[in-house]
Amino acid sequence: MADTNTPTTTPAGSASKPTSSTPSAGLTSVVKPAFNKPASSPIMKAAEPAKDPKGMFDWSDAKPYVVKQGESLFDVAQKFSVALQQLRYFNHINKVTMKVKEGQTIYIPNHPINVPYGA
Repeated sequence: MADTNTPTTTPAGSASKPTSSTPSAGLTSVVKPAFNKPASSPIMKAAEPAKDPKGMFDWSDAKPYVVKQGESLFDVAQKFSVALQQLRYFNHINKVTMKVKEGQTIYIPNHPINVPYGA
């Protein structure tokens, strides 16, 4: 009976190579899944901070939100518990129409916005 606890050694000059062409037991070949990007998906650049076009507000800490179909500014204000006029003023939306379009990005402020009288 052979002692199975003693390690076996190979001569220093010889290299041990597997003689069969099949992979070692327990190893399988790596298969990468196919990834097809939808052609219509927009590529967003995360490195670019949002900038207020009029320079009145700092949008860097505001949360961006894309308006969905059928949503109004009022719906978005309720969804994020933000005052409607503050959201309108923060995003430079016309105070008469208060219209937002589907796909439009609006920014949700993290703190209350001072809306001047008549603005």
